[in-house]
Amino acid sequence: MQNSDGQVRLWDVGRRKPLARSVPSSTGDTLVGFEPGDSVVTYLSDKKRVQFYDLTGDGASGTLPVAGGAWIAGFVKGHRLTIDTGSPRQTFDLRPDAQFRTLCAAADRDYTEAERKSLPEGTPSKPPCS
Repeated sequence: MQNSDGQVRLWDVGRRKPLARSVPSSTGDTLVGFEPGDSVVTYLSDKKRVQFYDLTGDGASGTLPVAGGAWIAGFVKGHRLTIDTGSPRQTFDLRPDAQFRTLCAAADRDYTEAERKSLPEGTPSKPPCS
């Protein structure tokens, strides 16, 4: 539930206590789900992006643009994020090593230094296509 201060409070239901972190939210944002890596996934309607908010680190850890039409729905199941915009329906594997392999296969080359800097934390340090 969003509070008047624009924060979504998260609770540890088993302990009946609020978590130390809250997730910033604005009108129209949508909770998509919880990623197994201790992140909350939200859709930022004003920016047309999915945001990953790290509950164990320093907060927002990245965003993903949403391609296609208007946002219809999204959900997280295990390590997979599915986004439905009517056209197309997109599914992403949220594990850094899987992202790394997918990007490597698509590029079929080693990453440049600039590309490597933009990869998510936890991405293996070895050359991507070797």
